[in-house]
Amino acid sequence: PNDSYTLSCMQYFTSSNLAYGYGVIFLVFPRSLEYYDNNSASGHYISCSGIYYKDASVVHYDQIELRVNDPHYLGAYFGEHRVDFLDMAEAMYDYSSNRGPNNFVY
Repeated sequence: PNDSYTLSCMQYFTSSNLAYGYGVIFLVFPRSLEYYDNNSASGHYISCSGIYYKDASVVHYDQIELRVNDPHYLGAYFGEHRVDFLDMAEAMYDYSSNRGPNNFVY
């Protein structure tokens, strides 16, 4: 998912929806996320409740972090987590490359 247009849209929709108080939900293969094991191969919804810029003066995608709330039924995955923006984009890409592009709900 290193297409700059796709990443730009993801950043814009995420930040603007959060700014207006709307929820953001990602549909992903979570194996790309750091707090999941690499064996997780099923689709999963994860909500986003915050976006943080590590370097406020220059916005680079590798300097963006998301606060996500995972509703997973297993305690190891459930709860609030911080994930890198590019990792979330990769998890979304993994899902869409197998199922189609409808993996961003806002």
